[in-house]
Amino acid sequence: MSGTEPDYEEIDTDLPEYEYVLYVDEAGDIGTRTATEGDQGSTEWLVLGGIVIAKKYEPEVPQWISEIRRTLGATQGPELHYKKLNRRKRIEVATQIAGLKTRAFVVASHKSNMRGHKNPRAQRIPGENTFYNFCLRILLERASVTVLRSSLKEFGSPKRMKVILARTGGIRYSQTRAYIEVLRLQAFNNATFLSKRVIEPTVVSWKLIGPVSAKTSSGCQIADCVASSFYNGLNELGGYPRMTDAAIALDPIMARENGLTRGFGLQLLPWDKNIPETYRSLFEHYGYRWSRKL
Repeated sequence: MSGTEPDYEEIDTDLPEYEYVLYVDEAGDIGTRTATEGDQGSTEWLVLGGIVIAKKYEPEVPQWISEIRRTLGATQGPELHYKKLNRRKRIEVATQIAGLKTRAFVVASHKSNMRGHKNPRAQRIPGENTFYNFCLRILLERASVTVLRSSLKEFGSPKRMKVILARTGGIRYSQTRAYIEVLRLQAFNNATFLSKRVIEPTVVSWKLIGPVSAKTSSGCQIADCVASSFYNGLNELGGYPRMTDAAIALDPIMARENGLTRGFGLQLLPWDKNIPETYRSLFEHYGYRWSRKL
């Protein structure tokens, strides 16, 4: 963004208590007009990646990045950028991330298939960034239920999750927070449209959602590597051909429900249409099948 909206730390000084942190970044752009529609179109895919950690590990995250950069020999700057790594290092960084104390979530949206998709009730919620917000909603639904289950097991009661979003151009985060709050209230009142899943209202708080610069957030840099690994499994990235190795290397930390990553740790959008065969191998690794409805 242009910097007109505050970073997370500036949003509210009276923050609720939390026990978990979700870092989110995206790969691909948030436009919905794909490049196949003309030279000015956007990327064919948008991928959101997120990692959830327990609050007790929050102080360790910068050290995680430092250690990864040290083993990669990526000492050209203070940040970790998947896009700047060569093929070998992309696989290596994903393998190292797969050993961290975290759970990962990915939402991959194929824009050509999403074209024409309508959610009339969701469109009644005023605001902008509807495509990004919808993808974020899907990720939050899955991350929040994971946190709910973990907190009930660990603490015996629901605990909050802080949500740190890597700042990207074109997003009005105040409207994103308002959108999430509407969904949270709907969940409280059992009034959620597409209610197979909801954002767990006892876990998510609008006061604990905000953007930061990925340059200053080690957690968002890890989320970038998760998102970019899957994006690279679907697209050329940074001058290197499409490769699925890094995304597959993340398998150990991909969130699961009833033993399945499909539809939970990895969600393909839309879920009711096929995608071109050239992209299917990555999704098939994580349990998707095209012999039946997705």
